[in-house]
Amino acid sequence: RLPGAKKRRMKQIKYIMECLKSVSQQSNNDSLLSDPRNDNILPYEVIEMPMMEVKTTWHDDHAVHQEKGDLCFFAGVGFDSLMLNDFKSIKAWSMRTGFLTKTLSSVAGYCVALVVKTLPNCALYGKHNVRVKLSTKDEDTLWVDHRRGDMAQRVAAHASSNPDGKQLLYSGTTGILAAGTSPFYGGGLRLFPFARLTTDKMHLRLGRINPFIGFINIPKIFEGSYRDKSDTFGCIDFIGGDFEVEVATEEHSERKGFPFQHSGESIGHIDRFRLRVINEPVRFVSFLKKRVDVDEK
Repeated sequence: RLPGAKKRRMKQIKYIMECLKSVSQQSNNDSLLSDPRNDNILPYEVIEMPMMEVKTTWHDDHAVHQEKGDLCFFAGVGFDSLMLNDFKSIKAWSMRTGFLTKTLSSVAGYCVALVVKTLPNCALYGKHNVRVKLSTKDEDTLWVDHRRGDMAQRVAAHASSNPDGKQLLYSGTTGILAAGTSPFYGGGLRLFPFARLTTDKMHLRLGRINPFIGFINIPKIFEGSYRDKSDTFGCIDFIGGDFEVEVATEEHSERKGFPFQHSGESIGHIDRFRLRVINEPVRFVSFLKKRVDVDEK
């Protein structure tokens, strides 16, 4: 016999699975769920989340390589991808040597990589800084101006008239270049607060602020409320459906390119990648209460 708490939990799981089954039997145009227990309509919704296709390119001494597109909700280069690459190398070393393999393959391994490799290299050499060239073919791309209350401006209206069919958005150094179709970057970090303002675009963010400024603003960055209203443009935000990024060779390294990550996994060193929102979104069941439209109280 199951204890009370576990019994209630199993009952809730069964109810959720019945709701999911109900969703699978509905057409794609249905946004509200039928209650499997009766004929009422549940105050829950099916939401659509766009995904990005990531195509990466890298060079070696023999050829140019390009991977087929992977699908993900977020990706990028900079501090985060450098830390994930450091974790990957520490994990590989522990498996090769048999030293603390289980520990260094867990969350503790991320902490070790951060303290032992990533932070010292960033503090001493600025290794997280990467030189990028960002462009787009999407003529509806928007730049969000923090100085004017997050006012959005079109910045690529004439991209197709350029010789290469692209509009240059930024060329220079950044500590992080990341994009997502979901506001969250993992662990509750709301790095892309503008990601769901449109139904078919991604939010791409360039983080150019001093690490010390970033440290003292961690709470605001975490909740997605940080804005750089200065003319130094420490945080540059774009909303668009298609971005191409050229990545310069990492400083203080003989390897070409820069570490890249998507979905929280280190992909390796790349020197060019493209992020594109695909036409087929993923459907999720939301168990948050739907928006109130009639208040009968």
